[in-house]
Formats: sequence, C-alpha cells, structure tokens
Amino acid sequence: RLPIKTYTTSDGLPRDYISRIVQDSRGFLWFCTIEGLARFDGYQFKKYGTEQGLPSRYVNDFLETRSGIYWVATNGGLCRFDPDPKARTGSNNKESRNRFIVHTDPTGVALPAQVLFEDHRGTVWCGSYEALYRLDLVDGQWSLSRTNIVAQNYGVNRIAEDRNGSLWVLTDFAVYRLRPDGIVERYSDAEGLPFKSHFSAVLADRDGFIWVGTWEGLYRLVADPKPH
Repeated sequence: RLPIKTYTTSDGLPRDYISRIVQDSRGFLWFCTIEGLARFDGYQFKKYGTEQGLPSRYVNDFLETRSGIYWVATNGGLCRFDPDPKARTGSNNKESRNRFIVHTDPTGVALPAQVLFEDHRGTVWCGSYEALYRLDLVDGQWSLSRTNIVAQNYGVNRIAEDRNGSLWVLTDFAVYRLRPDGIVERYSDAEGLPFKSHFSAVLADRDGFIWVGTWEGLYRLVADPKPH
C-alpha cells in the first residue's frame, strides 16, 4: 500500500476545504482555501490572509506567469502577490507587510475573481462571476479590461487553450472559443452539450479534442468543431 499523509488545520492549513492546488517554478505548493492562501515547502505551511493584504479570505485560484509574477483570484478582487513588500515601500510599517496588491477595473471596482489563465502569448485572463477580463501591462502599470467574448452575466468557471492557439472559456451554461483570428464561437445544447447543466471543467488534449465536464456527465467535442 502507498502511504497516505493527511494534512488539516492542525498541520497549519488555513482551512481543511481546498479549492485549488498549484505548484510554482520553485517547487512550492500553493493551496487556495476559503480561509486564505497557504504555501507548503515540503515541511510546513505558511499562511496568508487578510492581515497580509488579501481583500477576502475566499481564495479561488492561483497563477504564476512565465515571467515569475504571482496572481491570486479572490472573492474580494484580483491580487498580485508581492514577495518583498519591504523593498517596495522601504519601511517596516503596516503597508510594507501587505503582501497583496489589489488590481481594479477601469472604474476602480475590485471584481470578484474566480479563475486565472495565461495563454501561449503571455496574456493573462481573469474570469469573474459575470464576465471575462484581460490583463495588460500598459506603461509599466497593469490594466484590467472587460472583454465581450462571453455573454453578459455569464460566470467563467475554467479556461483552456488548444494546440492551435484557440482559447476555450467555460461558463455556467455554454463553452466559448476565441480563435487566433479573433472570431468567437459558442457551443451549448445546440451542439449536443446538456441544456442548463452546470459546466465545471474543460481540457484540451494533445489530439485536439475538447473535454467538457458537467453535472450531467462528461462530453467530448470533435477536433476543430464548428458551431451548429
């Protein structure tokens, strides 16, 4: 039998309920929980919560970009993790201990962030409970802009990219494909997916097939499908 080690709050986790697990380029494991973010170095957990600058204790996703930037999706907004806040502020005051920098949309609103994804071009996408947003670095500042790829007020659950560079965006009741040429396609019950069933997972495999996990079962789209 393989040995199994169980980790709980008694071992240092912020909460026993884990919503996402991500390993970064340095080998650390990051755990998203409903009571904050935790980093595991193989021996112990380091917890990050609202006292360290998180706008919400509900952490939904974690992403390390290829350039080494850490992004955190929370119910209280999209955050960039600052590994050395003291160097940023040059002091030991409370501001220097804030490890998370909240990024808002152009109107100054911190949107509830649900899922994060970096495509092959290095573009970072952020899915909220009502829309899909894109992160761009403009004049040295990160800008968060809303896209019109998915239907209005459709929550974005997962994002994937296929071998041809198309972005697949999984919403509550439909799957959207953003092709490299900018054309957006929609796939739902008209193409054989279940009607009004919660869509929870999407995967683009090496053979070009798109797998969609729903509450009604597992579905596979043919390679390079066409709407209708």
